[in-house]
Amino acid sequence: MSNQPSSEPYIVVDVETTGGRPDREHIIEVGLARIQQGQIQQTYAQLINPGTTIPSFITSLTGITNQQVQDAPTFDQVADQIHAFLTQGLFVAHNARFDYGFLQAELDRSGYSLPYKYLCTVKLARQLIPEISKYNLDAIINHCHLACPNRHRALDDALVLGQFIDWANQNFGSDTVNQAIKTVTKSVSIPKHLDSQAIDNIPNQPGIYQFIGEQDTPIYIGKSLHLKDRVRSHFTTSANLKDQQLYQQTKHITYQTTAGELGALIRESEQIKSQLPLYNRQLRKPKLLTVLLQKTNQNGYHTVEIQRLKQIDNSQLAQILGVHKSPSQAKQKLTKLAKQHQLCPILLGLETPSKSGCFSRHLHQCQGACLGQESAVSYNLRFTQTFYKHRVQSWPFTGPIIVTEQSDIWHEQHLIHQWIYFGRITTDKQHQTTDTQLSTQQFEWDTYKILSKHLLSTQFQSSVTQLSQAQFDIYLQQLT
Repeated sequence: MSNQPSSEPYIVVDVETTGGRPDREHIIEVGLARIQQGQIQQTYAQLINPGTTIPSFITSLTGITNQQVQDAPTFDQVADQIHAFLTQGLFVAHNARFDYGFLQAELDRSGYSLPYKYLCTVKLARQLIPEISKYNLDAIINHCHLACPNRHRALDDALVLGQFIDWANQNFGSDTVNQAIKTVTKSVSIPKHLDSQAIDNIPNQPGIYQFIGEQDTPIYIGKSLHLKDRVRSHFTTSANLKDQQLYQQTKHITYQTTAGELGALIRESEQIKSQLPLYNRQLRKPKLLTVLLQKTNQNGYHTVEIQRLKQIDNSQLAQILGVHKSPSQAKQKLTKLAKQHQLCPILLGLETPSKSGCFSRHLHQCQGACLGQESAVSYNLRFTQTFYKHRVQSWPFTGPIIVTEQSDIWHEQHLIHQWIYFGRITTDKQHQTTDTQLSTQQFEWDTYKILSKHLLSTQFQSSVTQLSQAQFDIYLQQLT
């Protein structure tokens, strides 16, 4: 019986989250450790700003507060670091379906994919120690006499898994442990009705993919920087309900490569809106947009007006404080901001005007702007600071621009001005135009979110070329 651990590196993983649904909740802490032959080679621990409030029961469990994550990076800001770490070895987690599902969801939002193979230590423990009644992490810690100084903190919980594998090697021998790992390691399982060779032939390049169902109807459209990995990840045995349904209903898969991430994001958004696939409900364009517009009342206080619009007019961009899918969603957001920043519900359009002021004033949660007890200057400053990150940012260039993305096969040039996507021109290596695509030439909120994320990031500045009006007209003529 050999006690020597496997030479294959593995990454022990734990995440803390705001809840249990990867499609709705977000990660607040990531803990990773790279272990090889029983030795910790590298660790990574990072608090994450989830962009939402941490529920009190999560704070009670983990000790992580809203204040602690307030200045932490968002997941998107550290996604490249986390992805690079996770690709250095076998993904290992306790109840791995949970951690894998959350990390895949967060990475997917940032354009990355996880390797489609992982090890769940719950299932490994069941193979090795079937005599115990529970397999949660506390039970494993107690049974194996492991040390975890800060339970429910990501890195400590991850490192316990390394201890468990060491304990298993010492007590059962590495041959037995390696065989058990091989038995329970989850990998990809391609449905029999799909051509696995066709999936293997998908390139690991940026692009979009379509899952096609009955009658050649697209049922899901996605994008990724690594097409093959992302497509295969839908068919892991960690699959959520949506992926299980895709597993059963997909008849074949098509894909289209792009020169870069921006092209993939734009194409995904365009095709979801035009084809309305069944399993892309969240990204579909609503018939009417719920728009929050900034107004100013006769007393000089900033107010909010909720309007339902088919299309946002360019002249309204400076007034927009946010766009939502429904009035109820907009009011929920305003209610949350009012409580967080002591803004007046009456001025936000959440309550009808009253001589006695808003209800929040009686709870000392409004500073009295509705009664003139707080000056307009003071209130408007707090109002502006509150909505700054939600409103349409000023166009950061002096005029129109071209964003160029390059691959080994072609170049794509994206024509953009005042957050409006006009279209793209695709050329081959010899700079011969192979395709042009004219867009709607209207302001769209989803497109704005895509463009602002890219164009306000320093890493994309080198791909931007500013155009004169004459150059812009020439490019526009090529598109039309």
